[in-house]
Amino acid sequence: MGEGWSDWYALNHMHRTGLQSKAVVGEYATGNAARGIRNWDYDQNPTGFGDIGYDLTGPEVHADGEIWTTTIWDMRKALVAKFGAAKGGEVAARLVTDGMPLTAPDPSFLDARNGILAADLDRNHGDNTDLIWNVFAKRGAGASAVSLTGDDTDPTPAYDNPSAARNGTLVGKVVNASTGQPVKNARVFVGVFEARTTPVARTSDTGGFGLKIVPGSYNVTVQAPGFGAQTFKNVSVTAGATRSLAFTVAPNLASLASGATIVSSSSEDDGLPAKFLLDDTEATVWSTKTGTTPYNNGPDQRVTVKLAKPSTISTIQVSAFKNTTSSRFAALKDFTFQVSDDGVLWKTVKTGGFGYQTPRPTAPDLHYKSFKLASPTNASYVRFFIDSVQGETMEYAQAAELQVFGAVAGIEPVAPPADPDFTDQGTIVAGNPSAGDPTGLQNAFGVTGTEFTTNCGSMPPASQGADAWITKLPSGFGDGTHTVTVVGGESTPAGHDIDLYFLDSQCELNGSAASSAADESTVIPGGTTYVISQLWTGANVPITLTAKDAG
Repeated sequence: MGEGWSDWYALNHMHRTGLQSKAVVGEYATGNAARGIRNWDYDQNPTGFGDIGYDLTGPEVHADGEIWTTTIWDMRKALVAKFGAAKGGEVAARLVTDGMPLTAPDPSFLDARNGILAADLDRNHGDNTDLIWNVFAKRGAGASAVSLTGDDTDPTPAYDNPSAARNGTLVGKVVNASTGQPVKNARVFVGVFEARTTPVARTSDTGGFGLKIVPGSYNVTVQAPGFGAQTFKNVSVTAGATRSLAFTVAPNLASLASGATIVSSSSEDDGLPAKFLLDDTEATVWSTKTGTTPYNNGPDQRVTVKLAKPSTISTIQVSAFKNTTSSRFAALKDFTFQVSDDGVLWKTVKTGGFGYQTPRPTAPDLHYKSFKLASPTNASYVRFFIDSVQGETMEYAQAAELQVFGAVAGIEPVAPPADPDFTDQGTIVAGNPSAGDPTGLQNAFGVTGTEFTTNCGSMPPASQGADAWITKLPSGFGDGTHTVTVVGGESTPAGHDIDLYFLDSQCELNGSAASSAADESTVIPGGTTYVISQLWTGANVPITLTAKDAG
């Protein structure tokens, strides 16, 4: 929240002194008058408490700090509306500042919210309590929200005021447009993002959900296997009233869960395969292999898909999100979409692309965009080309989602079965306390890790088991929804300490789990191809690595 507070104080000062009238930080430094150095003008930021981790980097202090700034900026605007510019700005500054010493150490957003509420009680006899609760509730930090710690990147949002009379009720039913049947276990979000964010509800077996929510107009996004992500805009809720709505979602005809199949992919990274383009979420990414020349010099890589059944296509939805550890400039820029009746003769029916604002591509630049075809088109096969990427020097390309929608009856998606558990075993001869870096600034691999990263992809390395064990994961286990546990067996009387390092297909480090515990267990970072089980202390330690589908 430090990043968020600093932006807020700067904006508050600029507005109070009349030096600025819009909520943009860093306009002068970037030359970008629309959003400066941040993802949005703070008056236009659509994110909330449940969106922590939404950004292209995953959880990150700047983007997640923007959520905090947006929330307390909303509070300032509400106070200005109540008291006028001068007094409202002063009251807001007092509440934000006084709330800090009343907030628990290492706070979550909810702890800091409670500090502000306590500050208002101390300074203003609680005269603004209702206003503060409504502001925080509209951003998902309502009375029923939960954050396990200040470091929780998957908190549970809620949109309710603790006073029941202040809330309305949204009752929804998610229905399959192709069959009229309910869609169960769909994820429901208040907002526009679904990747790495937390749903406010999941639908029941009858497709239903309900939530208490303060009055306002909201975007509601529904995401489910076989349906992609579909956003319903401007859903209004009134205090003391129940709003009942049917959210009718069309099947994603290119989804593997809908029965589509990949015919071929011209290039795919081992850790980021083409099937991630067709899995209904922009949290996972298809990446081409890294070449030796800039991707934009060609050739254009492609994925060919057979639809579950011949269909009439009217719209496609594309996400240019990139993997959290990859360069922003490797993200899709321009694409070509083709259709075919037989998989032999092809017709281009749509081209499109994604631009970005200075100084860099951001989440709102690369987030889902819908592209309507000039006229509905019959197809049994579709083909998707990445024609160019955002950066001229990048040697690979990435795209997160291709979702295809149109008129077809009888498509009833089925959630894909969980991947079977994967196990690898070996024995590590000697610990190496010089491996790893306790400062976290860089990684110093041991004998086995150094050999393997020097000769990337050569499996198994000649020194396998000397001081570490290298495991290549099955394709698709680097989707960010799999977990890994490594357990060491009996060894020396002094015991052992195993640490984990995660590498992408180019043997670049993209995550680690290196605690003081003897064994390690964690979520496998997105894009992981290899796992290094590094023995820090111990000798002749048999290890068992188990990777599981947690999705």
